[in-house]
Amino acid sequence: MRKQSETQKKSEEGFQQAKLYSYGALGGIELRYYRYIILVSQDYLSNMPSDKDIDCIRYRFINIAVNPSRPSDASKKLAMSI
Repeated sequence: MRKQSETQKKSEEGFQQAKLYSYGALGGIELRYYRYIILVSQDYLSNMPSDKDIDCIRYRFINIAVNPSRPSDASKKLAMSI
């Protein structure tokens, strides 16, 4: 994902895909209660959605930043957004 503004759209796409994994061969015990939606981005996303609990399944959103800011830069961005 290249832009923070895409977070909600991509999160919803991932959520819809994760719901499909409850059927067929991927519906085993390891995916029965938890589903993980991984959002890959250049830097950390500040507007990640909260977990969703639907039909006894927890959908958890995880962000993996491939080129994250230094912690000192990230803390400055966070302070400016508050």
